[in-house]
Amino acid sequence: MDGDSQTATLGTGATAEPVSMLVEGTVVTMDAERRVIADGAVAIAGDRITEVGDAADLRARHPDARRIGGARRYVIPGLIDCHNHIAQALCRESTVEDFPNIYRIYIPAEAIQSTDDVRVSARVAFAQLLRAGVTTMTETTCTVSHEEPIAETVMETGIRCALARGMWDRESRLAGNYEQITGKSWYRDDPAALADDLDYTKEFFAKWFTKGEGRLRPWVHNLGVPSCSDERYLATDELVQEWGTGIMTHINRDREEIELSVSLFGHRPLEHLASIGALTERLVAIHAMLTTDRE
Repeated sequence: MDGDSQTATLGTGATAEPVSMLVEGTVVTMDAERRVIADGAVAIAGDRITEVGDAADLRARHPDARRIGGARRYVIPGLIDCHNHIAQALCRESTVEDFPNIYRIYIPAEAIQSTDDVRVSARVAFAQLLRAGVTTMTETTCTVSHEEPIAETVMETGIRCALARGMWDRESRLAGNYEQITGKSWYRDDPAALADDLDYTKEFFAKWFTKGEGRLRPWVHNLGVPSCSDERYLATDELVQEWGTGIMTHINRDREEIELSVSLFGHRPLEHLASIGALTERLVAIHAMLTTDRE
């Protein structure tokens, strides 16, 4: 902090580049003191923020810098999008009022996309996010062939991403009311599919932890209890603990998922993960709309 002003110089070493831009407005700093500077500015040199403080102070110090923003603008840290399916960006607006649409529209539309289609979809989605002030996003891929083009487009566009990749190793079926007269809900796990996907996940992590340059961080996507075995949840938890990342899982999203979990395991989905030791601080529960007070 400089004297009695609100201006803070960031970093321990001075940048070699001069300040080229001042972004002015009401600055929400999100610093340790949670300061909001009513007539503030952010100074930028190259691709780095170098100072945050009073607009008048920074204008006097950097008179040649380009000025953008203004009194009726807010300057805030980048927003975070906590859940997305990037390959679905091209078909979202056509299905807003056409429910149910996940298995009828989204998944088939995603499955037929080529790698070039996915790149276009990713560029559209990232452009929309960045334009809205979202600088960090999370992606849960559902198709292995889409993971590389999405990761490459992350690096191309400059957005920050936690990219959760993964597949399923379980088939399951919920017996409806009348089916229960003669049959039961069932599930079938595939240990070979789990082993293959774990091997690929380790390769993906090793590649993108380096290539992602700290801006793209690999995570694991476990689709949910109906689609992923207990062994997968536990094995992937060990993996992300080793790499310091986490797991994203769709859970407590709809009535059928909960009924299936109760009929098969005697627990609701979150309770089931807790019972096997997979409900940890490394797990991000996606949706979780139908969650009870006990859960």
